[in-house]
Parts: sequence; C-alpha cells; structure tokens
Amino acid sequence: MRPRQAAGRALLALAACSILVSGCDSATPGGASPSTAVRPNAGVPATGQAPNSSPAVRHLSLVAIGDSLAQSQGGGCAPCTDYVHLYGQAVSAATGVPVDVQNLASIEFSALPGVQATSLLNDILSDTTLRHALAGADVIVISVGFNDTPWNRFDNPCDAANADLSVIHWDVVTPSCIGRVAAEYKRTLDEILTQIDELRGCFTPAGQPLSFCKSIGKNSTIIRIVTVFNDWIGDPATPAAAAAPTGATDRAFVAAQCFEMSVHGGQCADAYHTLNGSKGTADAGSFLMDDHTHLNQSGHQAIAAALSTLGFAPLQ
Repeated sequence: MRPRQAAGRALLALAACSILVSGCDSATPGGASPSTAVRPNAGVPATGQAPNSSPAVRHLSLVAIGDSLAQSQGGGCAPCTDYVHLYGQAVSAATGVPVDVQNLASIEFSALPGVQATSLLNDILSDTTLRHALAGADVIVISVGFNDTPWNRFDNPCDAANADLSVIHWDVVTPSCIGRVAAEYKRTLDEILTQIDELRGCFTPAGQPLSFCKSIGKNSTIIRIVTVFNDWIGDPATPAAAAAPTGATDRAFVAAQCFEMSVHGGQCADAYHTLNGSKGTADAGSFLMDDHTHLNQSGHQAIAAALSTLGFAPLQ
C-alpha cells in the first residue's frame, strides 16, 4: 500500500458482522457465484412416505481472511475473478469435491481503515460469525502484512511517515526499525494462527506428516498465507531511497510469514518471488492495477497458481 495515496489505496479492514454474513457470501468478486451447499430433502411427503434419504453432497469450505489484496471487488479489476475463487476451483478439481468459497477479506477502496495483523487478530477473537466460518473451514487462506510495514502501520512505529502518511522518510527505515517491526508482526501472526488452530481443533506439528490431524481423529485443514510483495519497484513516483528499505522489509516479513506457517502446519504461497521475480527486484506492474498495488486478473491468476503449486494435501 502507498501511504502517499492512503485514502484510495489502503488494504482495507474486515467489515462488520452484517457484511460478513450478507456481503462477502452473496456478492462475490468479478461476478463469481458463491457455492451453495446442497442439502437433502428433510420434509415428509403428505402421503406419509419416508423422507428422502439421499445423502447430502459433501462440500469443502474455503475461507479467506485479511486485507483487500485477496479481493477484486470495488476496484478497477472488474470483471475479474479473485485468486480466492480461482484457488477454490483448483481445490475442487484436485479433490473432486465441490468447494464453498467465503472470501471474508476486506473490500478494496471501502471507507474502512486498512487491515493490520492486530486488527485481524481482534476480529478473530471477537467476531462470532468469523470464528464460526474459520471453525468450519477445510481450507484457510490468509493475506495480511502489507499494512504492518514501518511506513504503513497506524501507530507509525519508527516515525517514518508524516501525519497524513503522504511523505516517508526512508532514511528512518533502518535495519533496527525493520527488525523490530517484523518481530512484532511475527508475534501477532503467531497469535492469529494459534487462534485458528484452536478453532479447527488441531494443527500439524513440524516434522509430522500432513495426515497427522486425520490420524488422531481431528479435522484436516489446508492453511496458506500469501506473502507480501514489493509494489514500490517500477512506480515512477518511487524515490531511489526506497529501494533498500522496502526490499529489506519484504525479506524480513516473508521470512516471518513462512516461519510461522511452518510452526503451525501451513505453507507460504510466495507472492514475493512470483510477482517480483527470482531475485525479488523486478517490477510487479504487469500483475497490478493502475494503483500499482492491487492485483489485476493476471495477478490473481499468478497467486492462484502459486497456491496450487503447494499441493492439496491433506485433503487430496
């Protein structure tokens, strides 16, 4: 996200319960229709015949949480299918089971403040609708971190930005600043994943097979996080002084994200190298909308492919 255009480019917060219930479920991005669970006929016919005993069709549940990078609603990508729904299609193809998708990530360009790890944790702790969705999920996709960088965080932890976030003092974003902010993000992400583990009832410890939860009679869950990437590279408005601190911050955040996922039995979908190239220094512009931050259709397809590359165990 770019603080110099914060009002239009923020990666925005999860909406209230009413939006979680009616907005993200029923108004899916890019015209994609949400899956609707098929339920057996439970009624007793007037003739007194036995109820229809046909078994319900098994569905998997995919829930996405976090910032607006996971969405194509509200921005210039329409008509566009977000990577959450594209990934849901891939999970269904791999498992042979229909997938109900709930993209509960925030909507682009809404009036709400940007989602940070602390605000996402608060939602998970306090929002019963969100907790219920996570508890019933077979696949969970997380996108959070863009708004936790030293120049984007609400509390301006390194005094790197001015009051309206329109100017960043890149010389203040030092290795010490980056290390401290990344460590704080890492601790909060650990708490987010711990809450998910508790809601799901199990996680796969490091060194255990992906079938661990199933082997002890617990729910098996695919858990993925989409890593941060660098949207500053290639933007004509980006000063040369931003190159080193943004690159160092991205590397620190990706390392934190992938470490925590390994601890909690999940995996990282590497958006950083997918969009910024093998060295992390390429312009991601061909994958981004005009704001040079949110994903265009090519970007959503690339992230869906990165998620699919990780495989579909333990559900497959």
